[in-house]
Amino acid sequence: MNKETTIRHQNIRAAMSKIAQQFPKTSDGMLNLAVVAQAARDLALPPGEKGCPSPHAASALVYLSGFIPHAEICGVDSNWIQRQFRHVGEL
Repeated sequence: MNKETTIRHQNIRAAMSKIAQQFPKTSDGMLNLAVVAQAARDLALPPGEKGCPSPHAASALVYLSGFIPHAEICGVDSNWIQRQFRHVGEL
């Protein structure tokens, strides 16, 4: 793992630690948080062959850049999540 990837992982972990606090501590809340957290982890995947973004990273970017149903169903605003990722420079 190179330095840039390590920094991205740290930024995403920082954002996710703040985001996770907003999800309810119920089984449904934890399941929906896991979906958002997986998208966040996919966002930091290194580029694939020929420098193209990983397909998982590309779909994670689309998911996290728009309406995030798994957050909204738990009462967490999609726009607020996007601001958290922008704050750490990941969206």
